[in-house]
Amino acid sequence: MQTFIYVLIGTLAIIFVVALILGFLLSHKYADSIFKYLLWRKLYSLVQDKDYFLINNLNISIDKNQAPLKISHLIIGDKYIYVIASRYYESDLKGESYSSQNWEVVSNDVSLRKISNPMWFNEQRTIMLAKYLGWDETKPPLFVSIVVTNNKIDYKIRKDDNIKFSYICHKSEVKKLIKNIEKMDNHVVFDNSRMEHIVNQLYDLSKVNNYYDEKNKYSIMNKKGK
Repeated sequence: MQTFIYVLIGTLAIIFVVALILGFLLSHKYADSIFKYLLWRKLYSLVQDKDYFLINNLNISIDKNQAPLKISHLIIGDKYIYVIASRYYESDLKGESYSSQNWEVVSNDVSLRKISNPMWFNEQRTIMLAKYLGWDETKPPLFVSIVVTNNKIDYKIRKDDNIKFSYICHKSEVKKLIKNIEKMDNHVVFDNSRMEHIVNQLYDLSKVNNYYDEKNKYSIMNKKGK
């Protein structure tokens, strides 16, 4: 009987260790997908709470001679339109400045690989979309670029004071960031007809991939309570 107990305990210990190893491997393999799903949940919660519009996974063709603009999430708030890119990185980000075209993924200050600056890239997409929808530099700022990363990385990057409508933040900070931007100044609030016109424009331009679940369809065209 005692031998059986030892064998059982040993077997359970092996199963536990194997489960831990498998869990570790799977969490790394699917880390990017899990991060994107959790970000979507956080943004969806924000638009429900604040009565905003949310469009996910846009694939917008604005010029037949250029590749479509692929946008992870787009939120139409009360004052601004937020073009949101989701980026998962395995280690910290290092760069000369927010405006430099290339950054590095680093671990203990050792470069793992070079990447295109996601802030610069998303800002260019944001400007292209804004101009296509009729905005130009003579008008007040309307579009905001936000790159959202996973929480466990640090940014070793010098901030540029002249960059005012382009941000990078952790997933845990994105709701607070958008709320603070909406409070930032006396920018004219969208009326419902203008907001719905913008949403319909974007929806007509896009091919929306309803990736997550039926709630995603709700978030594309409807406001809370409608």
